Amino acid sequence: MPYTFRAHDRRVTAAMIALGRAVERARASQGISQEVLESRCGIDQSIISRFENGLAPGLRLDRVAHILAWLGVDHLDIVLRESPRSSRIE
Repeated sequence: MPYTFRAHDRRVTAAMIALGRAVERARASQGISQEVLESRCGIDQSIISRFENGLAPGLRLDRVAHILAWLGVDHLDIVLRESPRSSRIE
């Protein structure tokens, strides 16, 4: 079945952006470029870039997990610390 893009509501978009920014922070804090991460995990640099910018809504969960694993992220509190529940998008 071919992939069909679905428009997301603003809350889903905000969550994708928050996760991407958290991954970018984790990568940058380790001094790893997107190109180095690509060579380590085998996911194209352009996909990593789109993911970090919240622009990869169709990125499969196993690829997200692969990126997180290569960055040594084993729990998602990095996202929760930066995105408190009280800041809701209506």
